[in-house]
Parts: sequence; structure tokens; C-alpha cells
Amino acid sequence: MRSYRLDFDPEPRATPHADLEKVLAILDPKTHTGLRNTAIIYLLAFCGLRVSELTGLNACDLSLEEGRVRVRAQTSKVRRTRFVDLPLTIAEGREMVKPEVAEILQSYLRMRARIYPHLGENDALFVPIGPNQFASTEKKVRLTTDAVRTVLRRLAVKAGVDPTLFTPHRLRHYFGLTSAKAGVPITALMRALGHRTPLMTARYSAFADAERRWAFARADITRGISLPGAQGGSLASAADCSSSSASLSEPSGNDGQEADFSD
Repeated sequence: MRSYRLDFDPEPRATPHADLEKVLAILDPKTHTGLRNTAIIYLLAFCGLRVSELTGLNACDLSLEEGRVRVRAQTSKVRRTRFVDLPLTIAEGREMVKPEVAEILQSYLRMRARIYPHLGENDALFVPIGPNQFASTEKKVRLTTDAVRTVLRRLAVKAGVDPTLFTPHRLRHYFGLTSAKAGVPITALMRALGHRTPLMTARYSAFADAERRWAFARADITRGISLPGAQGGSLASAADCSSSSASLSEPSGNDGQEADFSD
């Protein structure tokens, strides 16, 4: 895999943080559509679900008590059931769903029960909302993937952001990249995203590592210090350096343990 270069390589195709904030700022959770759309964006951006996985969710797949979402095998691209954590925080020494997220999702569940009283726990979590929803008694009512894409595109235009940067897949990339930058282990991120192999997840970690290196380079922690090399001081010969490097790169016995830089 080619390594990232932050001086000319673009960030992985993720929704910019500023764009996400702009769209969330125009949503009104006090309205039916605003509440549903906020819940949709939360699960796409903060859980990394694929759009087909999102629309395939049933109400019973969302557990606020356990703080996770179940993606069933029949809706998963890799045909394996997985569980994805909702945005969590630590309170009183234990993990819990962030109150802001829990409030939105719980309010949406109550609203769904009011406007579609005939739907049960094993029916669609996300449903169409419009002038005729109260008259609908269709048991298999479910929001479609195209409908989700249309909703996001309209919200992006309304918020004044590029619609091509605010798609379900770009929001999924936002989750992956943000998680990698925060130091989430690649194996945990792989399971959350439902990737088949770590290689599919490595792109997020590769960029996060490159970003950290770039930050250290820009910080220039030696700034203001008079370094021997910069003043033409006495330096070891190239041969001596090569010999030293070889001795460090080929540890043996107990020396190998002392040369462990894994942390």
C-alpha cells in the first residue's frame, strides 16, 4: 500500500467535520423529519453503518440499554451479524450512551410509535415521514436507500455545503477516519465497520499515522536548539553510522527486548 503524504495527498474521502456541524446545526429535532434525519446522521457518522445496513435496521436492532446497534447478517455486506457501539461516554465509572445521542434516538422511537402505531419491534426502524404517513397501514413500510441519499443531498444544499461531500459513504469514512485519529485499534475498527480483512481498514490508520508524523514535523521540537550538525561540528563518519545502525536494527538475545519500540 502506498503511504500517504499529507503535503499533497487528499484526506480519505470523508465528510469534513465542519460540514457535518453545519448540517446538524440546521436540523430541528422538534419536528418529525428533523428528529428522524438527526437520528439517521448519528448512526451513519458516529457508528459507520452502510446505508443499506441503516435502512435494513428494525426497531429491535437498536438497544439504548446496551448502547449498541445490531447489524443483522441479511443486511450486512459481508453476511455476518455484528454489533456496533453507539457513541459512548464514561459516567460514574461505567460506559453509557452519550445523553445527547440517547435523547435523540429515544425521542425518535417514541415518535415512530405514534405515527406508525401498527409497526412493531420487528419492523423497520427508519420510516418515511410525509403528509400521508398517518393514513398508511402498510406493514412493510421502510425508508429506502435512495430516500436517505436524497435527504442528505437536500440537507447539504440547505446548509451550504458540497452535496458530494455529504453522502452516506462519506459519513461512513468520517467515522473510520475520526476513530483512527482517536487511536481506536485497527482490529476494533475493522469489526465496527464490518470489513473482511484489516487491510481494508488500514487506510484510515495509515492516514492517521501520517497526520501525526506531519504534526511532529511541523512542531519542529528542535527549534531554537543549536545542533552540532547545523554548525559543522564533529560528526561520526558514514561508515560508523552505518555500523551503529546495523547493530541497532539487528538485535539479538536480551538486546532485542531492550530495542522494542512498539509503544
